[in-house]
Amino acid sequence: MNRNFLEVEMTIYIKQIDEIMLESIFEELIELKNYSSSLHFNNANEINNYNRVKTKELFQYIPQYKAFLFGAFEEEKLIGFIWGYPRTFFNEERIFINSLVVSKSYQNRGIGKKLIEKIKLFAKDTLNYQALDLTVIPTNDKAIKLYENLGFKSERIQMRLEL
Repeated sequence: MNRNFLEVEMTIYIKQIDEIMLESIFEELIELKNYSSSLHFNNANEINNYNRVKTKELFQYIPQYKAFLFGAFEEEKLIGFIWGYPRTFFNEERIFINSLVVSKSYQNRGIGKKLIEKIKLFAKDTLNYQALDLTVIPTNDKAIKLYENLGFKSERIQMRLEL
């Protein structure tokens, strides 16, 4: 062991976030959401406003079981989250993963995988759902590789025509 460095292992835990806890971590959640959005979109002010509006909707959706939110924490600091909502697709009950974000300084530590495993267990054991699904930006190779390694398969391609 190198005596110049003190090795400290921090405990990272995953827990479901209810609307009460959401109040206390709201700004951290917005910060992570803005970070993720900035990787793919340019207008920071629009991104921040949009993320605030959408995230505020969780205060309604979580108690109605219309959204599920799990956070990854180091001590009390939010370092990542997964946000999904229930939907029926071709008569199959699923959770659609709306967002999966891990703070840049905590990436490549298996946290994204743990968040997906947590929502997967929740969907299967608590809700008795059959599947998870998500969309991913086609240039996000890191995320695509993670999803494929976890067993996700391409089911369809979403396309857009600008008018």
